[in-house]
Amino acid sequence: MSKGYIQQADLDLMLNIRPEMWNVLYNKSIFIAGGTGFFGIWILTALKEAQTRNDQAISLTVLSRNPEAFLLKNPEFRDQGWLQFVQGDVETFPFPDQKFDFVIHAATEASVKLNLEQPIKMLDNNVLGTRRMLDFAVHCQAARFLYTSSGAVYGEQPGDLTHIPEDYQGAPDVLKANAAYGEGKRVGELLCNLYARKHDFSVTIARCFAFAGPYLPIDSHFAIGNFVRDGIRQSDISIAGDGRPRRSYLYAADLVVWLLVILLYGKSGEAYNVGSDEDLSIEELANQVSGSFRPSPKVKILGKRTSDRIPKYVPLVDKARKELGLVVYTPLTEVINRMISFYN
Repeated sequence: MSKGYIQQADLDLMLNIRPEMWNVLYNKSIFIAGGTGFFGIWILTALKEAQTRNDQAISLTVLSRNPEAFLLKNPEFRDQGWLQFVQGDVETFPFPDQKFDFVIHAATEASVKLNLEQPIKMLDNNVLGTRRMLDFAVHCQAARFLYTSSGAVYGEQPGDLTHIPEDYQGAPDVLKANAAYGEGKRVGELLCNLYARKHDFSVTIARCFAFAGPYLPIDSHFAIGNFVRDGIRQSDISIAGDGRPRRSYLYAADLVVWLLVILLYGKSGEAYNVGSDEDLSIEELANQVSGSFRPSPKVKILGKRTSDRIPKYVPLVDKARKELGLVVYTPLTEVINRMISFYN
């Protein structure tokens, strides 16, 4: 399925909503692992716009297993003087011999399939990859390091907890193989704090929940992406489960602002939930997506209710709101419309 381009409104949001952060980034150098994934391409898009709009002179180096494959799919990033690529894997990449002001580690595979079928590989990717990135941050004398962790570190959200806070002491059940992703992120967070204390540099942690927007895969395990795909194909919107789990979705343009603010202004050694606190059920989400099409496709629930428990994955974001002034900038209805426009 073809894709379109990021809308001007998204570029304006990323550049204008917190203009002070672009002043801090002026003439700085950034190294990012995971710069060709969903998070990364949005960060690249924001930095590219900053170069042309504000003459930012930000230098960005991206670690990628296959830079040429990325550039073939996204030729707008080819031959950019401010953008360089390092080919390699996050666990073993050769260190560029230069200084970087900021390092962003966003390279972990968010793959349900990998987590279920190759949990040891998933664990290695989290733990060994994070340690390699921290060693590199020490090597390149970075002033600040951002680690994109996950809400999976909390384990299963209790049924009586509507929104999960940063100080919740839950954890993944390590007797289950599918705990590899969440437990790997927990160890990654521990490594971040150990390195920050030993080497005296700032480390902030973004515990990321669920997101949506252009570039999100629409043929993977992301429900909102699959619903948009079904609607564009003018087929029924199918829910694999019973439709009751509750989720929330932060828009990708909002996400860029959140991540950069946490990188630049977050307190070292602390974690911030990143996501929307405006939750809804998967069935309600499917109906919202359906209502964005004319004619509206039918919503079909394929799964059967097997338990009274309603799974939840919803963050409390009061800490980011109060300490860093971050809010949800883009309503879900607009998120859905922009995804449809991008992929239609």
